[in-house]
Amino acid sequence: MKRVFFYLISLLLIIFSIEIGLQVINGVASLFRKKQENNPLQLYYQDKKMADQIWKETHDALKDRDYAQFLGWADRDYHGLYINEDQQSGRKTWNPRVPPGQTLAKVFFLGGSSGWGFGVADDNTIPSDLSKMLNNPRPQFQVFNYSVPGYIFMQGIIHLELLLKEGQSPQYVIFYDGFNEIFAAHQHGIAGTVHNLFMTRERLKRDTMKYRTLVWNSTREAIRKYCMIYKAIYSLGSTIDESKMFQEVAQNYSDQQLRSLAHDIVEDYKKSMNLLDSLSKAYNFKYICFWQPSMFTEKKLFDQEANIDPWLKNEAFKKIYLYTNEYLQKEKIPHFYFLANILENRTEPVYIDVAHISEKGNQIVAGVILKYMQKEFFLTNTDNNAAKMHQ
Repeated sequence: MKRVFFYLISLLLIIFSIEIGLQVINGVASLFRKKQENNPLQLYYQDKKMADQIWKETHDALKDRDYAQFLGWADRDYHGLYINEDQQSGRKTWNPRVPPGQTLAKVFFLGGSSGWGFGVADDNTIPSDLSKMLNNPRPQFQVFNYSVPGYIFMQGIIHLELLLKEGQSPQYVIFYDGFNEIFAAHQHGIAGTVHNLFMTRERLKRDTMKYRTLVWNSTREAIRKYCMIYKAIYSLGSTIDESKMFQEVAQNYSDQQLRSLAHDIVEDYKKSMNLLDSLSKAYNFKYICFWQPSMFTEKKLFDQEANIDPWLKNEAFKKIYLYTNEYLQKEKIPHFYFLANILENRTEPVYIDVAHISEKGNQIVAGVILKYMQKEFFLTNTDNNAAKMHQ
């Protein structure tokens, strides 16, 4: 027993020594590691300090979101140099000053992090660019960005319902979705679910867990997050087999199962559209929905884009994405426009990662959205004047 105890203590000391050594090496290496390697915005901003500040504020704004009834999580108050958000009006959006005695038409913009403006300043989100275009040369519209990072289409509709219940009365509503629907379905293996549902369930269970189980789960989570030995072994395993980098439920689905899941994503989206259509008739607003672009649907990628996000290596996710887009393009859905291909003629990089795009990319998207708004919305004489300014 003494010998076993001695070997056990020796093994623990060796493991502890290796862990301390790896922590020291990682700490020293981080001092020499270039910041732009972890900040893709460095590719798109000449002012490097500005790029770092926007990147920092983006992640700070997304931390510690509060639970919201019916939604899971919602907007929160955050105020920075470039990113500002509050619970009442959503992400800060460029809008013109309201002329005395004039009422501006309200445009609600809803979606996930791409609509919210991941990695860009307040004045360069898609809703801000759209507002600038709509209000050139004179103020007529007020755009509100109610997008929330991580939301799927159905969450956006529920969010809109709550706003309508509070007495908000938009004339026009725009939805900009796509990536989150596919990601959540890939994550859980079924269509129509929200992001990280298993994590939410795990946290809710903690209140009823026995103390021993709670300690074990917390320890296991801490090891995954902080232990360098675990990270080294996991990284080595991922290098040998890249599929181990990803732990989503649909990761090991057969091709037939992936196609079936993609079909379900489209059907779920169509059902949500039917609900939105009923809301529009009940509350007297016009709506239009857009399916966003992503790296997975691009025929060509610039070198900077191709090496920017490890998710590009996820073949299962890529298949679901392509199958979903394939099925979606065969559908004839009223008030719906497929924008997955609008960046294929770009002459420079625009992608920050597989789903998010730069300021210039947002301008392109906003211009295309405006074109379809002119087609769908601007039927009155008042709105026709605004539409003609951009034709």
